[in-house]
Amino acid sequence: MTINQTTFGGKWNWLLSWVPAFLLVLTLYPELFFHPNDFLMDAGNDGQRAYYVFMMYVHHNQNVFQFEYLNYPFGEHVFYLDANPLLLLTGRLLFMVLPFLSPYTIACFNLLHLSMLIIAYFFLYQLFREWRISIGYSVIFSLLIVFLSPQWGKMAGNFSLAALWMIPSILWAFVKFIHTSKKGYGILSVFVATLAFFTHPYLGLIVSIFSGLTWCIYAFFTHSNRIKSIAIGLASIIIPAGIFLITLYLTDTHTNRNQSPGGYGEHYLAIYEWLIQPTGLTGNWLTHIIHKEQPDYFDPAFIPFFFIACMTLGAFKVIRLKDSIISIKKNFYPLLISSGILLLLATGLFGLSKMAFLYDWITPARQFRFLGRFAWPFYNVFAIISCYLFYVWIKDAIQLGQKIPYALSQIILIYGFVDAGLANRDLAKKLTSTDNFYATYGNNDTYWKEMASVYHHNQKSQAILSLPLSLEGSFRFSSPFSYESMMASYQLSWHTQLPIMGGILIRPSETETEIMRTAVNLPFYENPIIHHLPNQQSILLLAHTKQVSIVEQSVINRSVPIHQSGEFSLYQLAISDWTTHSACDTMIRYSGWEIIDNGNVFYSGFEDHASPIAHQGQGAFKTRRGDANLLYTIEPGTQETGTFVASCWIYNQMENAVNGCFIIQEYDNQNVFKGWVTFSNPARSEVVNQNWSYTECVFELNPSHRYEIVLTAYDFMNLNFLVDDLWVRKAGSIMIQRHSNANKFSYNTHIIPCMP
Repeated sequence: MTINQTTFGGKWNWLLSWVPAFLLVLTLYPELFFHPNDFLMDAGNDGQRAYYVFMMYVHHNQNVFQFEYLNYPFGEHVFYLDANPLLLLTGRLLFMVLPFLSPYTIACFNLLHLSMLIIAYFFLYQLFREWRISIGYSVIFSLLIVFLSPQWGKMAGNFSLAALWMIPSILWAFVKFIHTSKKGYGILSVFVATLAFFTHPYLGLIVSIFSGLTWCIYAFFTHSNRIKSIAIGLASIIIPAGIFLITLYLTDTHTNRNQSPGGYGEHYLAIYEWLIQPTGLTGNWLTHIIHKEQPDYFDPAFIPFFFIACMTLGAFKVIRLKDSIISIKKNFYPLLISSGILLLLATGLFGLSKMAFLYDWITPARQFRFLGRFAWPFYNVFAIISCYLFYVWIKDAIQLGQKIPYALSQIILIYGFVDAGLANRDLAKKLTSTDNFYATYGNNDTYWKEMASVYHHNQKSQAILSLPLSLEGSFRFSSPFSYESMMASYQLSWHTQLPIMGGILIRPSETETEIMRTAVNLPFYENPIIHHLPNQQSILLLAHTKQVSIVEQSVINRSVPIHQSGEFSLYQLAISDWTTHSACDTMIRYSGWEIIDNGNVFYSGFEDHASPIAHQGQGAFKTRRGDANLLYTIEPGTQETGTFVASCWIYNQMENAVNGCFIIQEYDNQNVFKGWVTFSNPARSEVVNQNWSYTECVFELNPSHRYEIVLTAYDFMNLNFLVDDLWVRKAGSIMIQRHSNANKFSYNTHIIPCMP
């Protein structure tokens, strides 16, 4: 059997290009389709941010490229919000043209994403018809490829990565070019790759590299279109990336973004994972048979059992059909080779995952840490080729009157639909498990309306500061954010139209996050954020009072309570009260500024380690890259049982300067290592004093054991830590140290200005 190069046409073709997928969406996602305004499809941090950004952007945001309602007062570029800039622009145009749809903003968001299934089906159906596969099997194969796609699982995670129509559209354009030699299909590939970049940079890179490799590799299998295919291949990579980077360069006003995010080269697809299907009937079957939990990895990328079965049966049949070899080479080989290269990258077989030092020389590659998703093109290519070969096997069985092979083929098809049905049923449960709390609180419940009403009846504020502080994305300054607090701030912001200070961001400016981190600080440290505010209006604090830390409580103590309801309370924070030295008034003044040692175990200013940069004095300890750096040892028998605090200051201005672990590790009386007692991440320090971040560990001490205080830097770091002022003391003790500068002293390692 050869691939026929004529395109099927007919009056029903346009209906078959979308109706089957539409009906299957109705069958598998009825609640989401018929009640799209009732659900938020992802209850996680990424999904909730995407909903919030979409709603605020299409209805209130004034700037096209800058989102004004997160990271206040700086805002953030839309390319760094994981919110699909293409979708944001589409939504804005939609509500400008059809403003009556505004009450159904969430419904529009959900339906726009569901429509991607139908669009993906459209391109796959057209591709199979281009290969002259019968109407029925074209419908069946297209549906199974779409609804078994591992990429569709990102609907329960990163919405912008779930645009699964883009890779099939590249495949269709490539096949059409082979059959027609029309360069318009190459232009379509370049256009889709450009759209992919404006959907998500990862998706743009995946689509553009896959498209570019496919067209360039095809040049080795053709003579008539060699130059044209190479030109299209290069254009598919250069033009989309160029347009994206130029747009970003011209519109991004935020500087000092981290170019070496932690973890690059670590998140790749294990070889066995792309062969193990974790969802549907196959996933349940494997779990029971091998008694092993389903693979849990960040980016689902696997080949469903249905396509493996199709490939196995079809391959044995087609190798005997010698008249199809030339056609198969021209159609399949470029796709297999290009997608195979990306699969090798996804599984780390190029060695990048094992040789992280290579990333020191390939700076742009550092931004792409999650390599598993680069296997998605291989899934699509493997699926369409296996379906084609399976169709050859079925048709040959029919022509030869082989009933058993034909019956087996139908059983496999039924299995495929059951597999897809169960996988999507489970996904549908996830996508409809969270009520649309914006609609609920806005229409039926009074909770957030009451909160908003209280705000409107009090002094006007310029922004919301939620406590616990939500500040994620930076690799030097972040916070262990509270999911409940962040979700609450989204809802309050939606009702008050106030921007949010901080947020869960992606590669934010390190300069801005350092300033934002000091929004929550001890009262005697400088708070530079007040110098960046556009006015002197107060800040509205939204506090989850059961979750705030001691440092955050110190901010609340400087505020005026205005409302308390359930777990959340509202406070008004005046700018003049934000940074104050009033806390020093409660401290006892010690004449002569002598060191008071009440439970002091150890102190070191590392003066024997000369350093041009120091927290105070002339020395600081410099760690060695990738090593476990021993700072101090508590020997057995030197201390009594009790609770101890180990703390130090770490210089935070170097690249990845605080991305590591401050560790307390324990050895028993036989000198056997017992493990880590506790640890802290310096990047999550709540106290920042200019260029230094404070970190501490609290631990229980067994006097017969040995304890080591260790600072570990990860292997991928370019630079080392600088550590100063290491203190080890009993919890509850008060230690005051005189400084050579008579205008300040240390109170339990914190530097405090002297009172007049």
